[in-house]
Amino acid sequence: MTIFNFDEVYNIVNEKRENKADFILKLLKKLDGGRNTNYSNLPPIIIVDGMDGAGKGVYKNIIIEYLISRGYKVDCIKEPGDYMRKEILKTINKKGDPWVAAALFILDRKYQFNKLTECKFDKKTVLIFDRSYISTLVYQSVQGIDFNVLFNLHDFVPKHKMAFIFICDPEVARKRVLERAVKEGKIVDEFEKLQFLKKTREGFTNVINHILNSYLIDTTGDEKDIPEIFEKVRKILDEKIDF
Repeated sequence: MTIFNFDEVYNIVNEKRENKADFILKLLKKLDGGRNTNYSNLPPIIIVDGMDGAGKGVYKNIIIEYLISRGYKVDCIKEPGDYMRKEILKTINKKGDPWVAAALFILDRKYQFNKLTECKFDKKTVLIFDRSYISTLVYQSVQGIDFNVLFNLHDFVPKHKMAFIFICDPEVARKRVLERAVKEGKIVDEFEKLQFLKKTREGFTNVINHILNSYLIDTTGDEKDIPEIFEKVRKILDEKIDF
């Protein structure tokens, strides 16, 4: 059941800058029904995140295949979830107030974690998060929201075992994004233009200084380089995989 409506979320634009974070915190409390949900019983979490065009999806699939080959059951959690996906995509496409997008992403994230606590997981289950709060830290801070404010608003996020953050040369990313857009018949949006890709690459490169157990993986290269790049990921997995 929805505990708030989307009009309520959009009201954040009417808040003063210094009140916007408190506004989001109030909505988070509504989702929790006044209590602090405990996520300590969730399976180990591996985050796969990074800039557009860095091949995040390719390496996510390889990671999943590798974990399965090691005997793990993998559940993939995609962000944003179904709960707010349409509203978030609509907001992003409108290029509206970044605080609205931040609020929707954060609330969607909280909702997904709360729903996960209701699930029963098999032994040796691993949760793979396809994007995460790290994206919000980067994308919304690039759009002008204070990084530390965004970081503190994610205090509820459970600790992850590993966070793989994929980056590449912005020119390479741009080429890949254009090729993908042509293939899928889509229009390239503002978030996929070169200048924005440069800013997000810098953001994802710097964010690892604030995120424990995070690993920066540069995917600049051709398809033939994928096995060599994944080998770096595999070594980290093997070192940390004994959950």
